[in-house]
Amino acid sequence: MKINWTRVGSIASMGAAVAAPVLLAAVPAFAAGANVSQVTAPILATLKSGGVAVAGLGTAGGGFMTAYHALARNLNDDPQAVAHHTASIKKVLVGTAIIAGSGLLASVAGTIL
Repeated sequence: MKINWTRVGSIASMGAAVAAPVLLAAVPAFAAGANVSQVTAPILATLKSGGVAVAGLGTAGGGFMTAYHALARNLNDDPQAVAHHTASIKKVLVGTAIIAGSGLLASVAGTIL
């Protein structure tokens, strides 16, 4: 199996984009002498609600994109356009699964922690 390093890099950059605000909020509070529960409770609540929002919006957006490409595929007679929309449906489904999975994973992590 060949690893798609572009996709790995984009997933890593999404993780860094999520982790950076958490660190920027937590480090100054710990440096000021705050309790762990005072700092982590709002961060975890935000992580949990944000995970649910990302999963919900990503799933709905993926559904709309899939419906668009399915409709465009059915309305086209050109074989190249049909092949393009079929490939696009597959890409959208993979992206939707990644977004929904990462959002739900963030929500579960916020619930467990």
